[in-house]
Amino acid sequence: PQEDNSCVLCHNNVLEDRLHLFFSCLFSSRVWCYLQIHWPQVGHIVNSLSQARQSFGHPFFMEVVLTAAWGIWTERNDKTFRNERPSFSSWRRHFVHDITLLSHRFQGDTKSRLLNWINSLH
Repeated sequence: PQEDNSCVLCHNNVLEDRLHLFFSCLFSSRVWCYLQIHWPQVGHIVNSLSQARQSFGHPFFMEVVLTAAWGIWTERNDKTFRNERPSFSSWRRHFVHDITLLSHRFQGDTKSRLLNWINSLH
């Protein structure tokens, strides 16, 4: 049997490579929009990270990006290996849970800024 390498999150018959899965997939695009992280045209990842960090404007940028990306990856794997339907609400629930747990690693103003930011998400 031939292996299908199409993205399982957006069903657009697009090759699932890392740039597609984490940046241009409809599912991940919705994630970044929700988090108000605006990626420039993704080419050179270091430049894209730097520009996105600047526009995000919070000191916990990398924690948010890595937690969000982990959630995208687990939604993808749940579909691939368990045949569970990808769900933005499932991603969101796990993200809020994980980033709230991560907030305990922060101190003072950064912690309160992160918790306020989490509460501002709708």
